[in-house]
Amino acid sequence: MNFVSPLKLPVAFETGISSIDQEHKGLIAYLNGYLASCEHSTISNFDELFTAFISELEHHFESEEMIMQEAGYPGLEKHARHHQHCLDELRRLLERCRSRGYAGTGDVITFFQKIIDDVSKADLRFVDYLMAEDKMTEFKAR
Repeated sequence: MNFVSPLKLPVAFETGISSIDQEHKGLIAYLNGYLASCEHSTISNFDELFTAFISELEHHFESEEMIMQEAGYPGLEKHARHHQHCLDELRRLLERCRSRGYAGTGDVITFFQKIIDDVSKADLRFVDYLMAEDKMTEFKAR
């Protein structure tokens, strides 16, 4: 299959926090690379790729949570639970792929949907907090 960056974070989902937005874009770039490597709608080395992606996502979540802690975000505990739930779901998806013996483009899309879900349901709430507390300027360049 020939994909040219089909997955993209909508501009409306950018947080305005440089490091978080860059990490989101990097995670999506990984997924676009996986889609580009699909042959006949399957990814042969999915186990290695998805395991690495989950690890990168864990690091991203840790970075986000550190920023939230520094900002005094009262929703941090709930946000961290959301992150853990997301990681658990992706690990279960990986196990299903292992059971099937392959991963397909739909599985990559599910990974992408988890990023979108995290941004839309959790990260943008943090941004709302920063703006309400007049802290956005302080955290923008992080």
